[in-house]
Amino acid sequence: MKPLTLLSICLLLSSSVVAQIDSVYKHSGEVIAVNVKEVTSFAVKYTFPGETVVQSIGKPAVERVKYASGRTEQVSEKIVIRTEFDFEKVQVLTHPDEATGLVPKGEVEGKTAGFLSYQTAGTAKKASMNRIRKAAAKLGAPFILMIETANVGVGVGLGSAQSIRNGTAYSYK
Repeated sequence: MKPLTLLSICLLLSSSVVAQIDSVYKHSGEVIAVNVKEVTSFAVKYTFPGETVVQSIGKPAVERVKYASGRTEQVSEKIVIRTEFDFEKVQVLTHPDEATGLVPKGEVEGKTAGFLSYQTAGTAKKASMNRIRKAAAKLGAPFILMIETANVGVGVGLGSAQSIRNGTAYSYK
């Protein structure tokens, strides 16, 4: 009878330890068992069980968090890019922490013609943004982390402007 009682106590204790773990569901399909410490504007911060070092993953990489209490928090929607024509779905990340947990797919650029393009500054910015988003979509990447943006007025009096955008395209896997 004693071994059965001891086994029951061990099972009860181990099930309560497992119940204290949160689950982070990534858009890549991976699920990680962690202790979520905080959800910020840009990231989900957590520790691995038995560790004290705080890790983080960008919110765009996380679908949802299921807390040990049973509550589920939706973190972000998955963006699916199938073709270059899905470029309007590509999102620009505003903070490097948002890219943590995503996989870089390559450098992308979007620029407009310079001299004699007859574009205003506004249309040049829009055109370069569409071009960089199309470049990311060609790579199947739903995110761009901007590295450099330059808006240059060229040709005094001609009304032409040039806009150059450089960034890194990111995907879930």
